[in-house]
Amino acid sequence: MRPSGDILDEFYALADLDSKKRTDAVSRLLMKVENGRANAIGRHLLVSAICRSKMYSEANVVLLEHELEIYRACPSLGMSVAQQMAELISEIDKKTFKSQVLPLIRDYLDSALTRSSVEFVYLALLVKDHVIEKWCTSGDESKVLERIFDTAKLTLSNSSEAHKEILVVFSPFLLKRIVQVAHGKRNAQNRILRDKIADFCKFVEDFLSLTEDSDLLEVIETLDTTENFDSLTGSNLIGHLIGRLSREGVAKWIQTAGKPWSFGHICTAFPHWSNDAKVEALSALLHRAKSEQLQYAVGNCISCLFKMKVRAGAFVSASLVEGGEDVLRQVVTTAFGKHVVKSAMKKLDGSVCYKGTLMVFWMCLNLWSKVASSNQMSRGYYNNAEELLMVVEGGEESLTVLLDQLMALLSQPLKYHRTVVYYVFVHLLEYIKDEHIAHIIQTLMMNDDELVEEQESDANSSSNGDNGKFIHIQNLSICVDEHADDKGSESDSFGNDEAMDCETIDRLETSLGSAAVKRKGGTVDEEELADLLLFALSSLSTPASVKVHMIIPLLKLAKLQLKQSSECDNYRKTMSLLKIISHLKKIHLADEEVVSLLDQLVQECIGISNPILASVAATLSSFIFSLGMSSDGVHPETVLSAFIGLFERFMTQEDGLIGSDLAVAAVVKHPEAFVSKSKVFLKAAFNENYRIFRRTAALMCLSTIMSRKVLQKVPVEKSVVKGIAKLSSQYFVASLAQPETIKPRFFASVLKLLVSVASGVPGEYKVRFFFLKD
Repeated sequence: MRPSGDILDEFYALADLDSKKRTDAVSRLLMKVENGRANAIGRHLLVSAICRSKMYSEANVVLLEHELEIYRACPSLGMSVAQQMAELISEIDKKTFKSQVLPLIRDYLDSALTRSSVEFVYLALLVKDHVIEKWCTSGDESKVLERIFDTAKLTLSNSSEAHKEILVVFSPFLLKRIVQVAHGKRNAQNRILRDKIADFCKFVEDFLSLTEDSDLLEVIETLDTTENFDSLTGSNLIGHLIGRLSREGVAKWIQTAGKPWSFGHICTAFPHWSNDAKVEALSALLHRAKSEQLQYAVGNCISCLFKMKVRAGAFVSASLVEGGEDVLRQVVTTAFGKHVVKSAMKKLDGSVCYKGTLMVFWMCLNLWSKVASSNQMSRGYYNNAEELLMVVEGGEESLTVLLDQLMALLSQPLKYHRTVVYYVFVHLLEYIKDEHIAHIIQTLMMNDDELVEEQESDANSSSNGDNGKFIHIQNLSICVDEHADDKGSESDSFGNDEAMDCETIDRLETSLGSAAVKRKGGTVDEEELADLLLFALSSLSTPASVKVHMIIPLLKLAKLQLKQSSECDNYRKTMSLLKIISHLKKIHLADEEVVSLLDQLVQECIGISNPILASVAATLSSFIFSLGMSSDGVHPETVLSAFIGLFERFMTQEDGLIGSDLAVAAVVKHPEAFVSKSKVFLKAAFNENYRIFRRTAALMCLSTIMSRKVLQKVPVEKSVVKGIAKLSSQYFVASLAQPETIKPRFFASVLKLLVSVASGVPGEYKVRFFFLKD
């Protein structure tokens, strides 16, 4: 169909030499083209053709208005319209855009994300230089940050200038908003915004993964200015970016890291640095003025050089990270001189017992001494390091002295001691003895008064005797700060500590020997000392006899803790240690040791009424029985007689102090071993002189022994089967004659016994012995 003459005239006017006439012709032409969906494509193509000619720039705003009309008429052309509008906007200066164009498209941009208007998100990205900031920062306050982050994720590129784009995103406006959120009320909306900020920081961290040192430093210095950026954002962005620096980058950054929160960044980044960078950082820190923050930072960095793996009761490993010992040696050599390190190494590494362990401990003590926040603390660490030289001369005999040092350090409110102490202790387990474990448990059992008495005793002995060769622990004065929350990380613990009272400090400073193992909040830090016991039980290096002989001391400790509270964590941990012992395998003791251990267990369990503790004690009883078993599964008569004696004591006792669980646990756990003693249980079960509940326990033992599974392995004497048949028959006859005398539980146990025997004994026994007569 041929266009009308009016439209053709306007086409002629488009070629006019006068630019104003051309612009007017564009406007008239587009107005004369019919509106509607059917003509939308034609109108859009017409606008595109006019734009491509580059001859009608004065009409760009008009063309934009018509493109919006086309979009409203035919939304399916949205992406093409957005592309065309972006080309038009790129030719419009910012002043014209702000005054004439932005009012036209503002509503579309504001609702682009909330209404999933993909074409206008696309438009915003194409013309970001004109609209991004205006669009992102307008509208509902709660949506501003979300819009900024979503837009930034879409617009950031992976170019060599990526870090500059990040700095553009973190404009003063955005940083101000982040500060407002961080210091705002802790309401639901702010919590959501804080999560979004932390998520975006994680995105930025990943986005800058390949950035070079110089660019990382620029980002770090820009963001981490007046306040701790990581604290404000609830992220570890700065700490992790610092962790990516090379040795050279660390050297540059640490010279300017003088802000109060910089120590926190060091602790966060330290595990991620190369060994050269770690040496650089520690060496630089040692030259700083002493302070509590510096002490904690260096202590936590040293702690990061150690690692531990523990599987309760099965495995424990304590070691330095790869290259960790070299890091310590280089730093100590730089700080104290090569000749000092060589001299100490010659003395400490000469002991077969302590191998290289004491050298590592010596280096840590000296570094702690170097950064201690007070002269007295520094002397305390230094004296402990010097004492190691005397410890090594004493060999295994001086292990108790070293153990006192370790426990004293563990008791202090400085968390960075722990990994070093654990490392030393685990490496000494090969030489640990019963008295050393008893020493730890004895310390756990002491109350404050006993500790004070021991302190005075140690002080007197150290001043009057032994030629002053060994003092259990030197005066290790502890400063000012209470331990951080145990759930926090080692790297950030130093910033959250609370001041200790002067009285506590004085007591700690004057402590000697095991009295130095002071109590936090009125109690020994039992959790950390109990960790030492856990390591001893879990290590394959610990002598088996030492593990077994922990039973009685731990049982005493559990009873003491139970008197204080059955709900306390320390009691639960002690019970866990006892359970670990009861599951140990492949341990054998001499018959005399087994009998002696059983006697001690029985003596310690007399009068226990707590059902959980009684149950654990019973499990330990069966464990002790297994210790006497030979490699071919045979139990010696001496051990059998001891446990039968325990059962008979239980049956005949008048005071009721021996519990049934303890008396029968070994029989229930190892019934095959007691088949030869079946008559003992049979006679006890049907002896009317015994109390009925004890007779019921005897029946339970006999039923277990007479089960098919047991009798398939160990044959039973015919006389036992005959005796069961006879006594059971007599019992049933008497019971039926006097039904009112029946004890239901005992009656049921007799029936259970008959069922066990009927299913377990050979077939010829059943016909001969189980025909019950009236």
